[in-house]
Amino acid sequence: MSHAESQFEQDVQNNSSDTAQDYINQINSFSRTQAMIEFTPDGTIITANDNFCQALGYRLSEIEGKHHSMFVEPEYKMSPEYREFWAALGRGEVQAREFRRIRSDGSEIWIQASYNPVSDESGKPYKIVKLATDITESKSCQLELEQEAIKVSEMMRQLPLNVMLVDKDLVLTYMNETSERTLRSIESQLSVKVDDLIGTCIDVFHKNPAHQRQLLGDPQRHLPYKAEIKIGNEDVSLQADGVFAKDGTFLGCMATWTVITEQKKLEQGNIDAQERERKQAEELQEKVNQLLEIAEKAGQGDLTVTAPFSGDDAIGQLANGMENMIESIRSALTEVNGGAGQIDQGAQQISSASQSLSGAASEQAANLEEISASLEEMSSMTKQNADNCQQAAALSEESQVSADRGSNEMASMNEAMAEITKSSGEISKIIKVIDEIAFQTNLLALNAAVEAARAGEAGKGFAVVAEEVRNLAQRSAEAAKNTSAMIEESSKRAENGAAIASRVGEALSEIVASTQKVNSLLAEVASASQEQADGVTQINKGVSELDTVTQQNAANSEELAATAEETAAQVGTLREVVGRFNLGEGNSSGRQAKTVAPSSRVGGPVQPAKKLNFSKGKPVGAGAAVIPFDDDSFDSF
Repeated sequence: MSHAESQFEQDVQNNSSDTAQDYINQINSFSRTQAMIEFTPDGTIITANDNFCQALGYRLSEIEGKHHSMFVEPEYKMSPEYREFWAALGRGEVQAREFRRIRSDGSEIWIQASYNPVSDESGKPYKIVKLATDITESKSCQLELEQEAIKVSEMMRQLPLNVMLVDKDLVLTYMNETSERTLRSIESQLSVKVDDLIGTCIDVFHKNPAHQRQLLGDPQRHLPYKAEIKIGNEDVSLQADGVFAKDGTFLGCMATWTVITEQKKLEQGNIDAQERERKQAEELQEKVNQLLEIAEKAGQGDLTVTAPFSGDDAIGQLANGMENMIESIRSALTEVNGGAGQIDQGAQQISSASQSLSGAASEQAANLEEISASLEEMSSMTKQNADNCQQAAALSEESQVSADRGSNEMASMNEAMAEITKSSGEISKIIKVIDEIAFQTNLLALNAAVEAARAGEAGKGFAVVAEEVRNLAQRSAEAAKNTSAMIEESSKRAENGAAIASRVGEALSEIVASTQKVNSLLAEVASASQEQADGVTQINKGVSELDTVTQQNAANSEELAATAEETAAQVGTLREVVGRFNLGEGNSSGRQAKTVAPSSRVGGPVQPAKKLNFSKGKPVGAGAAVIPFDDDSFDSF
């Protein structure tokens, strides 16, 4: 028995009603604020207050006399742990902690509870009093926080970055899998095995640990901190961030780091490559300046310059190309200087030949005028013949269209006659059915008359009706027989008409075929006449064009003579232009051409005749004008 219970019993014995009432008030106070339930030592429910019943979702009548196991899961109910729980209470041991229980609807409830054994005078528990508080909401938050912590821990573990955590004493407390893999790849550069790093001070990574300790001595000022350090032969980029509690207390720091040895090598390689490119650019600029100097001298007329370098690279090939170009220009100008004399002689020969050509062209023009008049008359007759053929072809085509339409109509009539024959057969069948119905009706009327006779006086009226029905049946049979005969005659006539229509259709088909042959022949005649007309027209145009060209040749001959004289003058100017260039050996032209003043032009621009094309039917156009040379053109060059 507890001290409070002994004191309560003693107060009752001593008739201390005030003290007893005080204990009762305390118990009532607990009952108002907490869930209370009483059990026998074996777990049978004795009673429970309203707070407990509401928290678990039961009425008191539903739980009285039942075992405590109704509030736990079936697995836990059968477990040794649950049996030990009640055994401890039976021994008088208080059980106080957080418990997970099941409500009446199957949902879980977390309670902060104490199971308190109440003992008798001999110290043996005779009941268990449980006081409980619902902590389901706070427990759910705690479980959620634990789940979030697990998620964060898992994310840190799988993070593709090297992450380490150290406490405020610089002792390594955590590293993720990425850090472990990276450290194992450079384990030969470390003074400590990777498996032994957890719990080791990070001074092993630094040549001057005092510097890092100075930084972490004032984390608010120095963190976050970035640096590059050496671990053995490896270069490492490191960033340290402070980890602080909610109240600002420094807990340690988180370090993220990356091995950048290869990156440093690449950066140095880029620097070396940039230096090489700079030197190459300077060499290139020097060669470009030399080529610009060569081009400037060549532009001033000195074609004896040569490139001071060569090579297989682009600038070397450019130098070779420029030297070849200057050599080509020098050779071309040398040949131009030599060819100018030959052009001078040719111009004189052209002038003489042009005079002879002018006389022959005048005589040819008179002959072409007579030929042109005859061709115009032939063209008119051929055109009229072609028009008549086209009209005949059009009439033949109209006849063919009419014949085709008649043939189609005869085909439609054949189909209609076939349908009439088919319908006649169907009607004949129907008439036969009507004949059979009339025959059956006649038999029925006869039977009805016999029955009426048997009926005597009562059947006289029915006998009269039966007689009328029999008469009607006989008339229907005669009408059906006559109709059948007429339909058979109509079918024979329809078949005869179909045969005639078929023969007419065949005749129309032959007419259509003959008309098509006539159309083809007329089309060929019309086409040939049209081609003949086109050919004559083309010949006429060609003769007219030839006449024009012949007359123009006469004028051009005179123009050509004048142009030859002008060419001689321009050759002299050309030699002067070539003489401005330094071509090295053989630079002099040998002699200076005599300058000839250009004579005035005769007639219009020179129009060379084009070759006539009679097959295509296209008119012959005038040729391009001769472009004269003048001194200004060569001066610009």
